[in-house]
Amino acid sequence: MPNNDPRVLEVVRYSEPIDLDQVASKVSRLHHAHGLRFACELGRLLIDELFGGSSFDARRKLGTSTSLRELAARDDVPASLTTMSLSIRVTEQFDLLGQELSEQLTVSHHHELLRIRHLPTRRRLAGQAVTDGLSVRALRALVSEARPRAKGKRGRPARPPAVKLMDQLDRAIKVDSTLLDDLDDDRRTMVRERLQRHIHALNELMELL
Repeated sequence: MPNNDPRVLEVVRYSEPIDLDQVASKVSRLHHAHGLRFACELGRLLIDELFGGSSFDARRKLGTSTSLRELAARDDVPASLTTMSLSIRVTEQFDLLGQELSEQLTVSHHHELLRIRHLPTRRRLAGQAVTDGLSVRALRALVSEARPRAKGKRGRPARPPAVKLMDQLDRAIKVDSTLLDDLDDDRRTMVRERLQRHIHALNELMELL
């Protein structure tokens, strides 16, 4: 007797191998779309093909999905990892805000709203952006005001995570001509591969600025 338990069906669905060649072909055919339409079509495609149609699972696994990273690294895919990740998040937000409201915003407005975790606040600012015809810059200012401000020691504003990361890199990266002297070929290869991953991650961060 077949088991129709949705939890079992979910496990079976996720156990099926993902055909990245097929997914890459579908992504490459989205070149006709632009702006919000492209973001939503790309996000919907990735959610369906890589995450079993669950936007919740897609957002939860964005930072750990091997399939998404492998797809972004392909030469035949016209979208970076940052673009694909943002498209998934914009698509989820599109559904949460509703089609009528979401379609009146540009993809850049959607990107700004993603900085707000509190959904009612996000929905309020989205409505205000539409009603008042706010520019992306004006919405960015409202989003910054609406976000809770973390306090550091003695009540001073805490440094943002990105600033902390740059401070850590400044302290850690000290290029010296003798740095590689004690490395054999295997360790040089390992260092090169890890350095390439770090460079790729920093390039993704640059695209967000």
